[in-house]
Amino acid sequence: MVTPELLLITNEYVREALDQLIQATPTNPANPLQHLHLIDSHMLTSDFTFFQNPRKFALNDLLVSTIRTEYLRQRNLHGFAPVDMDIPLLNATHVILEDATTGNSDLIGWSWLYFHYIEMNLRITQQQFCQLVRLDDRTIRRYQSNTIDQLAKYLVRMEQNARESRRRQILYFQLPHQGTIAELIEREKELLLVRKSKIKHYHIVGVAGIGKTVFVERVLKEQIDHDAFDHLVWSHAPDSIDTVRSYMRERLLNEDSKITLAEYVSLRGHLNIRMEDV
Repeated sequence: MVTPELLLITNEYVREALDQLIQATPTNPANPLQHLHLIDSHMLTSDFTFFQNPRKFALNDLLVSTIRTEYLRQRNLHGFAPVDMDIPLLNATHVILEDATTGNSDLIGWSWLYFHYIEMNLRITQQQFCQLVRLDDRTIRRYQSNTIDQLAKYLVRMEQNARESRRRQILYFQLPHQGTIAELIEREKELLLVRKSKIKHYHIVGVAGIGKTVFVERVLKEQIDHDAFDHLVWSHAPDSIDTVRSYMRERLLNEDSKITLAEYVSLRGHLNIRMEDV
């Protein structure tokens, strides 16, 4: 499914973000890529709060990391050694010459992106790079366009993964222990039966303390991990059907929603309802 956020990942926006790596000014408008879920996830990996524009620096850091990772992967495919960050100019020249010996457009394209946008302190111009790899400007521009297209596609996949991870986290938080499931003791047989069964409705009963809640949480967590449903409603000790309906409307519908609960459920389809102590 194409979401509005994925429509933000265009080659044009990626190119603009790359240009801002080497020509950043305070007046640069915010790049739409800064508003991706991917950036939210990346900001959790490090502290960007010290920067004036945390989202901008998070995007820059992500681009640098992604380009470097893919460039080193491409070199590894050809049996070449990794490249150190902040490489001296003479060593960089030898690396570019080495990349050129392959004649591989992908490797040369990533090499150009890496040394132009990441190792920018070397100030290797397009003309200098063309001379080293013995290709004309037009060919390098074509390689660059193809590589930026690959980079945009990587970002699309990373955005999709970030959104899936976020969706799962939201579902985990609906569970009593928010996805941190205690050890399930002597229930593997029953768990296997549920995994294989095509039944959609279960009534789990038993005396207090035998692990009914833990068992259900384990089943639901596995289903979340396998994208079995999109929404989870966990209702504790409802005293009537009306209470359940009211709780579901509260959890699933906006206050100004124009559709009924039945219409919402029929439209969304993949919904899991758990009622405890009924």
